[in-house]
Amino acid sequence: MYEWKKILRAKTILLFLVINLIACGAFFVQCQGIKNAANTEKLADIYREIGGELTEERSARIGSMKQSMDDILGKENEVERQYQEGRISADAYLEYRDEYHRMHSRQEAIEQIYERYLANKESGGWMIFDGYYDRWLNPHRRQWGLALSVFLIAILVGSCEPKGLLPVLWITRKGKQGIFREKCCLCTIFSVLLALLYAMEEAAISNFFYPLSYLGAPARSVLCLSGVGISITIGQWILFLMVARAVASALLSGIVCTLICMRK
Repeated sequence: MYEWKKILRAKTILLFLVINLIACGAFFVQCQGIKNAANTEKLADIYREIGGELTEERSARIGSMKQSMDDILGKENEVERQYQEGRISADAYLEYRDEYHRMHSRQEAIEQIYERYLANKESGGWMIFDGYYDRWLNPHRRQWGLALSVFLIAILVGSCEPKGLLPVLWITRKGKQGIFREKCCLCTIFSVLLALLYAMEEAAISNFFYPLSYLGAPARSVLCLSGVGISITIGQWILFLMVARAVASALLSGIVCTLICMRK
């Protein structure tokens, strides 16, 4: 009862809320940075045209797009010479220049997509726009907000008894077991709830910038997950990551809480 009262105090809830808002704000800023990148809009537009499972038809379209870009950009000097020699009209030359500038502006995006195509063709991945997935689903990304919140929960639960109460409860073996059981159960509940909360908030933020799509595609289609050696979809990876972080949070809070209790 004392643990619940300590955690559910208004000041404590406000502290966790501030940490949560700062952490989610930082993730929002990261996603905003992806959105403002030079090639993000171009990549998204191209993937809308060629995105999906790598069928023969889709592979042909990607190859044709790359070949068309190379042809247009590669004959610039030849077209310039033909225009200067009067072999092509001004309208034809202006039409070429428009197409040249269009392709030149998309060159980096097309080359990036073609490289991913070659890699995905070998690994069996799909062609999807993964800019936000790459940030959100990276298993090496540190969720400092969640870790800090879980650590604070463990401290509160581990040291929230009134002065003199814990030594009395600690006298008997049954008392010790009861204390550990209650504290560990409380740490687990709050840690798992926090992990789920952060997961849902990050999913909502990512979806705000770009709709969650191709959840049935292989997880290796996302750049940061290209080395995943098991057959798992993006949707399954999201669930796996959520469960893994919930378990890790519960273990962290339980260990910290136990260490605090043992010091008393």
